[in-house]
Amino acid sequence: MVKIGLLGLPKSGKTTIFNAVTGSDAKIKDYISQKEKPNIATIKVFDERLQYLSEIFQPQKTIYSAIEYIDFMGLSEDDKKGELFSSKYLSDLKTVDALAFVLRNFELPGKQTDSVSELEIINNELLFSDLSVCENRINTIKKQNKRGVTSADLDFELKLMRKCHERLNASKPLRQMDFNKEEQKILNSFQFLTQKPVMIIINESVDNFASEESITKEMPNELTCVEIAGKFELELNELEEEERQMFMVEYGINDSAINKLTRVSYDTLGLITFFTVGDDEVRAWAIRKSSTALQAADKVHTDLARGFIRAERFRISDLKEYGSINALKNNGKLYLEGKQYVVRDGDVIKIRHN
Repeated sequence: MVKIGLLGLPKSGKTTIFNAVTGSDAKIKDYISQKEKPNIATIKVFDERLQYLSEIFQPQKTIYSAIEYIDFMGLSEDDKKGELFSSKYLSDLKTVDALAFVLRNFELPGKQTDSVSELEIINNELLFSDLSVCENRINTIKKQNKRGVTSADLDFELKLMRKCHERLNASKPLRQMDFNKEEQKILNSFQFLTQKPVMIIINESVDNFASEESITKEMPNELTCVEIAGKFELELNELEEEERQMFMVEYGINDSAINKLTRVSYDTLGLITFFTVGDDEVRAWAIRKSSTALQAADKVHTDLARGFIRAERFRISDLKEYGSINALKNNGKLYLEGKQYVVRDGDVIKIRHN
């Protein structure tokens, strides 16, 4: 399951966004102790293609892809460390697949609105965290060398850590660097925070929403950015569908917060969706772009990958056009693919295996 960590400064409305997106009722405070556990909720990824397949195949179960959103806690009001995030907080962040920075763009009494500065503060904290990890590892390897412990592997890792340290020390995240397979294998054990994919959520007031002076224009081009009027979205969730749609039109909100954030999450992680169908279940699967048929088989079950023979596939768009599996066969729209076939978004796949 995909895990997205929501990260933001105090009073950014991070928990409001979490509640609006997940339909949760997590308690909202000005400050929350880091001793408290994060709020966690899982949402189904709505996909009308899955609904269409379910109507056609009439399975016993219809299983959606899912995303887990984790609302990490912020500072305590009486925090005396002078640190933005505790070491436990940073350690927990390493478990997520991507980070969503929630930036405030609404007025508060006595607090200036500056989303760009908030982004810089969060970025710097993550840079410092990764820099500390690099420095600790470099020092550890040096101590081993002084004790006479040397090897080609240690030399390679030391060189890699120094390269990362130089990058971080220049205030540049690791996600913008290219690493080979051997380097990435080492980095995976550290789970550097600045190597994780990042998206930005601008938490707007409804009056600022989608204005011509959108703050999104000031965000880095390489980061996917979405505007959500968090407090207003919470209020919309309490309305009946017809009334909700009326207010969305009035305020220029074209889609719900959950649909927006789902799309941005998939884009940020480079995910596509393929489907499996049968009498027992019809199911949507999230997989990385450029994944092969063999990797798709492994996603469904390791036994399918181990005994892989061929992938039988068709396109949902073709099924809609021709109306049945038999019609797809008769018109050459049912394909057999090998292990290296690159899965496309909207493929329906059946794995033939030993």
